[in-house]
Amino acid sequence: MLARLLPDTPERERRAVAEAARLVAGAATEDEAEAALTEVRLRIQDANGRTRELREAERRRAAEREAAEQAEAERRYVLESITTAFADLGYDVQPGFETLTPGDDGTLLLTRGSWPDHSVKMRVDDARQVRAAMVRNGRAESEDDRRVDVEREREWCEAFESARERLARAGIRSQVTWRLDPGVRELPVAAEARQTGSRTGRRERGREREQ
Repeated sequence: MLARLLPDTPERERRAVAEAARLVAGAATEDEAEAALTEVRLRIQDANGRTRELREAERRRAAEREAAEQAEAERRYVLESITTAFADLGYDVQPGFETLTPGDDGTLLLTRGSWPDHSVKMRVDDARQVRAAMVRNGRAESEDDRRVDVEREREWCEAFESARERLARAGIRSQVTWRLDPGVRELPVAAEARQTGSRTGRRERGREREQ
């Protein structure tokens, strides 16, 4: 009967069955022996049932780990391909610093030498979704600033389409699900610029109070 235990039965379950088996050896009557044998059978069934549950749980965990590793590998491939595509188009591609999370969180910052006042924040959430937004490194102060904003947005849209073609040749096909045409919305100010502006404002107010 003990041979019916599955080979990977945990030690705790084996001990429970062994304890019941010892009752069979110590039975004083046939009825006690039969009752002890019944208990052994029940404990073997329970032990095998729990062992199968553990096997299934481990199988699910292994499948989840494999899926997560595959998804991360795909995300990194997309991230590296995007970095290469825009670098080839003349962009300086750097890791973003929007969060305090250590390591690679999929955020990129794209800049160009001819764009002193603009940059593009891009985030690769997974291998299926990429988000990008152009930002200003300071507030637009004049109509000329806003005219340049529209020009930069047009440049970015053209570069984005060129990058999509390069990515498609690398086996990464994409579909644009949401896009704003150039000039439709005022460009947001980069978080770093807002923080710098806030610190400058606080320093100016501090000096005013001191005077």
